[in-house]
Amino acid sequence: MLQGLENQGRNLAEQQKSLQQSTEGASSGDGDKLRQAQEGINQGAEDLLATMAQVARALENVSPRATDALFESASEARKGGLEKSGKRAENALNYEIFPKATKEQEKVGRELDKTSESLADIKRKLSNEGNELLQQMLQNISQTQRGLPGMNSEQTQQSRQDVATQLEGLEETSRNVMLQTLVQQLKHGNYSDEPSVNVGQTSQILGQTLEVLQSFLWQEAVQDQLKRNREGTAPPRKYKGQVQEYFRRLAEGTL
Repeated sequence: MLQGLENQGRNLAEQQKSLQQSTEGASSGDGDKLRQAQEGINQGAEDLLATMAQVARALENVSPRATDALFESASEARKGGLEKSGKRAENALNYEIFPKATKEQEKVGRELDKTSESLADIKRKLSNEGNELLQQMLQNISQTQRGLPGMNSEQTQQSRQDVATQLEGLEETSRNVMLQTLVQQLKHGNYSDEPSVNVGQTSQILGQTLEVLQSFLWQEAVQDQLKRNREGTAPPRKYKGQVQEYFRRLAEGTL
């Protein structure tokens, strides 16, 4: 259902952009034909929002979060002027006020793009509800990032390779360009003989990786996971001492 809605939104966005180009090059006498085309897009946009509401209600017992997200997405589209701008564009075309019509058409196309992206995001989050592998990976990467200050160069390099291997086994990685880029950075990034440099670079990449992975989950699930990580992985006193010793030696230049 969500894939169908996303496709519908993207198709309407492309239609609107094409019509906007035609409007930009329009001349006297073209208004009625363009108005009819805009009317069709407006009807499609109304149907899209109505169907989003229907799907939201259908998912209520399956995923309340998806239901809320769909209603919010439709609301944001209306606030952004999806329907109002469409009507204004249609009216402007009726009177052949082409510059005004073009301006409103641009707004419609932009809102359709945003709605399509929102639908893709909701679909992705819904498909990852209960994804234990993804949850475990978030926990592993978070733990690795927190443990970096106590690692030497070899350990840091090995941790990068381990995380890259985990990411390669994640289905989302094959579909996400950013994750693929991060995998390459983890596997083939430059390494320094200076541990602090390796730690800083690796921590930055792992932080970016966590942000991308967290975007595949509902925000509430991310917060729950972070809370469990904090409560379940508090470093023991011995580890804290090792970290403090590491930074002391780093400051003294004895590493």
